[in-house]
Amino acid sequence: MRAHGSTMDFHNNEIRYSDGGLRVVIPFKTFDKAGGAKIAVVRMARTTRLDGTAVTPVEVAITADDREQGLFVPTQHVGPLMLAATVTRAKNGKAWVLAINSSDEQTRLPVK
Repeated sequence: MRAHGSTMDFHNNEIRYSDGGLRVVIPFKTFDKAGGAKIAVVRMARTTRLDGTAVTPVEVAITADDREQGLFVPTQHVGPLMLAATVTRAKNGKAWVLAINSSDEQTRLPVK
């Protein structure tokens, strides 16, 4: 990793570096010693468009073991878009959460 000039980002739980003109992003998990809480990077599994003033289930890619259940708590809001806090279960590296669009217009969810 040092040869690639990688950067460990503990805020986003990612290791990032460039390799042959390609940007490489490796998500990782962290654990605390006391309660065993885990923090994982979440990305959209596919491009998603949300209708105006709607609540839509969306699939996100996560770094969790299959059948691992946990509380999904979003950390960022993007304008009128919000992902709802949800108890969810991982399956094949993905999970379903609710996306809320408070705008009257159709909007695309960002990748991160």
